[in-house]
Amino acid sequence: EFEAVYAKVNHRVSRYGEAGFSITELGLIATADKVKPMLIKRPLGKSDPAPAHKGVREAYIGSRWHKANLYEMDLLQPGHEVIGPAIIEHPAT
Repeated sequence: EFEAVYAKVNHRVSRYGEAGFSITELGLIATADKVKPMLIKRPLGKSDPAPAHKGVREAYIGSRWHKANLYEMDLLQPGHEVIGPAIIEHPAT
């Protein structure tokens, strides 16, 4: 099958079989199983996210600069209410 497709695409050089093949580009489609994370049920805590607050940073949103609260994602807990604009930081993001 490869030889037939190669001959169709490269009709001028495919007549010389002794020359071999010239592959200049290759496409690949791959799949892999994704592990679904296990979510642990935890009770809701207080709404104040102060323990996760790291400061304030300027953020460009909607064609202008805004002051955005900065939070550490690992310190946010169920029940915390983050009012935007906000930036939630984590090494994986």
